[in-house]
Amino acid sequence: MVGGWFPGRSTVYSTRGIVATSQPLAARVGAQVIEHGGNAVDAAIAGCAVLCVTEPMSIGLGGDLFAMVSVPGEDRPRALNASGRCPRSLTLEKARRAAKGKTIPATGPLSITVPGLVSGLDELARRYGTLPLQDLVKHAVRIARDGFAVTPKISRGWDLSVRKFSGKRFFGPDFVVRESRSVRGPRSGELFRNPSIGHTLEAIGRGGSEGFYRGEVAAKVEEAVAKAGGWLTASDLAAHRSEWVEPISVDYRGVDVFEMPPNDQGIVALQMLRMLESDRMDGGLEDARRAHLMIEAKKLAFADALRHVADPDGYRAPLAELLSKGYAKKQRARIGEKARPPPGPRVTPGGGTAYLASADSSGLSCSLIGSLYYGFGSGVGVPGTGIVLQCRGALFSLDRRHPNALAPGKRPFHTIIPAMAYRKDDPWLCFGVMGGHHQPQGHVQVLSNTIDLGMDAQSALDAPRWHHDQGRDEVGIEGGFSKEFAAALSARGHRLVPASSFNFGGGQIVKFNRSRKSLVLEGGSDPRKDGCAVAL
Repeated sequence: MVGGWFPGRSTVYSTRGIVATSQPLAARVGAQVIEHGGNAVDAAIAGCAVLCVTEPMSIGLGGDLFAMVSVPGEDRPRALNASGRCPRSLTLEKARRAAKGKTIPATGPLSITVPGLVSGLDELARRYGTLPLQDLVKHAVRIARDGFAVTPKISRGWDLSVRKFSGKRFFGPDFVVRESRSVRGPRSGELFRNPSIGHTLEAIGRGGSEGFYRGEVAAKVEEAVAKAGGWLTASDLAAHRSEWVEPISVDYRGVDVFEMPPNDQGIVALQMLRMLESDRMDGGLEDARRAHLMIEAKKLAFADALRHVADPDGYRAPLAELLSKGYAKKQRARIGEKARPPPGPRVTPGGGTAYLASADSSGLSCSLIGSLYYGFGSGVGVPGTGIVLQCRGALFSLDRRHPNALAPGKRPFHTIIPAMAYRKDDPWLCFGVMGGHHQPQGHVQVLSNTIDLGMDAQSALDAPRWHHDQGRDEVGIEGGFSKEFAAALSARGHRLVPASSFNFGGGQIVKFNRSRKSLVLEGGSDPRKDGCAVAL
């Protein structure tokens, strides 16, 4: 036991394959796909489809996706940006009028962007999969039609999200339980069926992206958005394309850490690591100075992200400068022994996301993350399809001078970040941490636990975490930290508040342990979620 914290479940090991995610059925299906001849990418696709059925407030066919794939023999991962764009008929002037000149609300049609997740799955299958897409989604189709027992943490999030939309005329009927005159989410252990999403998944299995972005499904999406007073059309869907991009990276103590480039917030984690690499970070979980340095580095890095992260098609962020050691040294010099107010505007916390890590015996691995942003996204559902559309447009700026200002056909600032880490040009960690703006700070804490403190995959996730929301003076710390640690952090000027008001995310890790003659995979899954790591 260390400072009030002690590990929970054991790390899992395998020489054949591991799939780790936030819902047990999705992890099991992914592992079965590998067992029956598929590879790690096939497993990720199949597991993601199951997550869309079993954790629908977090991830869905109406959301976005990012992924990284490690290919044996290559010294860096491939990165896929499957985020969607603003409807082409929605201009900044229209958005400002609809939002009354303030911020874009997460609920309602104004926040809807093109859903990219299905395109991302299809692209992964085409590029790296070995099994037909129809075979990969059939497991999710069966679960949707036969039903599944809802797990406890998903049940709580599901019910809260459903009740948020109570009385809203545009919320779809496919994800609720009706009781007399009210609706609710399914209870823990309750059997839930969703044949509508099963039907849509079958169409995707037969036709890939064409089965979603054109034809009957696209027409139903356009009709539902129009009834809700929105702008997304079938032509917006037909124009969508996912994009393979070059990941960004830094070296942290001999480990090359890879993150997604803008329009994603992965640069926050990399800037934090750059600032921290000159300091001793091996003092343990109860080292208040270690936590202080991380929190202050996060404040500075996130301020940069809020200035520079935007669609690279319209704005080229100065990535080389922002990730340089010289800039990190200047930023580190701004961090003193006491907490300082965070620069930049306040951000609104939120996050409805699911992550999956998979790896097989060949060394192929996939780090995949998908999201609707807030629970059930915009709340605009498409009846009969199992689709609720995401609210990623809420992250656009309405300031026309900002690089992230809303514009037709533009991708917004994005929070979901899959990641990988390599050692000596070989994959070492396939990992991610969910939770809106918690994600980059979660990445750094988990990485430091692994690299600086030498924890195994499960212990690195079990360890208590802190969280800071930009623009606030408060820091949330989880209950696993000791009173002495909290007092020491408070003495450095951090105002600590109850952990219940913060999002500490949830993550998964698959780690590669190589010797001259063998590869042993090591997996862990966050206890903050319902899922697990399943080893073959």
